[in-house]
Amino acid sequence: MDNKALGQVFRKKYEEIVKCVTPDSIIDVLYSKKIISSDDNYNLCHVPDPRNRCRQMMLLLADSSHPEAFVRLYRALMAQETYSWIVKDIDEKVQQLLHMDNSLNGNFLS
Repeated sequence: MDNKALGQVFRKKYEEIVKCVTPDSIIDVLYSKKIISSDDNYNLCHVPDPRNRCRQMMLLLADSSHPEAFVRLYRALMAQETYSWIVKDIDEKVQQLLHMDNSLNGNFLS
């Protein structure tokens, strides 16, 4: 998966993700993979409301310079059956985005 394409799709699905994802296990994965720092993990764990915690997590990832931030988020969601419907939708949106990019690149070469 392409981190940049995933980032664009996650941004478009931001409201839905904040509404539907309980971020605790996702945060654990992101911390264990060194996507977020120990300070970020500590701060996120102290946000009492799950939606606000998810919102803060998404904002951290959007500002992250880590080359796999959204890839790791995607994999963390994929690892949980609860979010299979989100993963399926993300897959479709990424494929559409990549197809559009390839079509545009082909048009410029013509």
